[in-house]
Amino acid sequence: MLKTDLNILFEDEHITVCVKPVGILSEDSQNGEKGIIGLLSDRAGKNLHLLHRLDRNVGGVMVFANNKKSAAVLSKDIAEGKYLKAMQDAYKYFFDIEPYVTYKDYFNVYTVFGMSADS
Repeated sequence: MLKTDLNILFEDEHITVCVKPVGILSEDSQNGEKGIIGLLSDRAGKNLHLLHRLDRNVGGVMVFANNKKSAAVLSKDIAEGKYLKAMQDAYKYFFDIEPYVTYKDYFNVYTVFGMSADS
């Protein structure tokens, strides 16, 4: 995967949100294979902070902290369940809007959840 292939959905001074494709690791491997966090960190020119992981064979949206303070706040929110509640509320809101209500069963999304990098 090239840096130009990164699908960044949102980025500000606190977080970066991107799509991790199937087949890419969340973290860099010990044998030197770049994970999505390594690719994003290289692109940003600084170390980003992993908040949660997705397995190699799972694609999906991932949120990364752009600094230590944001990582601490978001990790605390994840641990306290605030992140999970916000994601579930966003999911419910999205699928309460037409045409998504009608087509909800066609989406491969059953739930939204947050996990810490230590989970």
